[in-house]
Amino acid sequence: MTAISRISDRQQMANLVASSARAAGDGAALQAKVASGQAYLKFGELGSRTAGFLRDNGDVEKLRIYIENAEGAERRLTAQNSQIAALADIAASARALFVRALGMATPGSDSYQLNIQSRTMLDQVVSGLNATFEGRYLFAGAASDRAPVAFGRMTRLSVADIVGSSGHLALRVGPAPGVPVEFDVEPDATQADIAGALRNALQGALARGETGIDRVLLTADGHVCVYPHDPGVAPVIAVDDTSTAGPVAIEDLDIRQLPPDGDLADQAYYRGIPGEPAPRALVGDGLALEAEVTAEEPGFAKLIRALRIVETATTVPDLDRAAVEEALSLAGDAITEIAQTAAKVGSRQKSIEGLRTENETAEIYHQDIVDQINSLDMGEAMTTLSAQQLQLQASYMMLARLSSLSLLDFMK
Repeated sequence: MTAISRISDRQQMANLVASSARAAGDGAALQAKVASGQAYLKFGELGSRTAGFLRDNGDVEKLRIYIENAEGAERRLTAQNSQIAALADIAASARALFVRALGMATPGSDSYQLNIQSRTMLDQVVSGLNATFEGRYLFAGAASDRAPVAFGRMTRLSVADIVGSSGHLALRVGPAPGVPVEFDVEPDATQADIAGALRNALQGALARGETGIDRVLLTADGHVCVYPHDPGVAPVIAVDDTSTAGPVAIEDLDIRQLPPDGDLADQAYYRGIPGEPAPRALVGDGLALEAEVTAEEPGFAKLIRALRIVETATTVPDLDRAAVEEALSLAGDAITEIAQTAAKVGSRQKSIEGLRTENETAEIYHQDIVDQINSLDMGEAMTTLSAQQLQLQASYMMLARLSSLSLLDFMK
């Protein structure tokens, strides 16, 4: 055998080794594709179909987010519907209770029970409006990390004595040294002007840092009410030494003791963000639909007010019929308005459900396109994989045979 033929034998062996390595790599890549069910594991393998694949795959991911958002909103609305139905039952029971009380010929021991029963119902209403679902308060709106209804402490600020004066109003809110709240008072400013400016300044301070408060309310009679983080502890508010505008009356109040028919009757109980828009669920491109209602709904407020009126009404020796009649009227309004709230929640849930269904259909469509591009033909893949494995086994057998030859075998 010539030297050339011997060199050729060695080259053949080297080529066989390289070929076996390539076959092993191809087999491993095909096994990975079989395991994933995908025909292409790298974008570079897609060629001209890359842009279409990325577009449709992106649409699938986006639609899944919208579907998940819709499902979450539907779950919360379903939970709200359950609580609202219970609140409607309480309102109906309260109206029946008030009717019976007014129908008594003479007051007796049942009159005293009227206060207790009203208090029990009020506790049930508070419990329902403070219900939680999936770690969030259901009726708290954006402030879902705290209970929306609480009869605790609040601080009422009155600026009536400042009207007609001028100067610099300066307060400090929160633990010492406190967050500064200040603005200038013009001599022609009305009480409503000053109270509005104070409310705005307090809200600005709330946004800047730790003040110990979480809500500021401007009442119809020109007072500013401040709610603490802890319903049981009044916030720290003091007039600053630099204040020259005049005195600010600072009064700590127990909300439960406020007159049930006074200026704060329909506002004081709510600890969320007053007048905030309904929470929204992003269920489409630029499409955020209204979802849950808050504890600030008028029907809830009227039910709470009705029960508070009767809870504090005189019942013995004589029944305060005027108070019970007012509560009866409020309870009737509450029943109507709670039913309207339930209808609103149902309508929102139906709208979100309809869009979720559309998104699910669209997701299937785009997923089909992605699958057509990237789905692996399992039958063909398994046939190819079997052929590659047979070829690889044959290569390994040939390598083993060549490896067993001695130097003398190559030199023959």
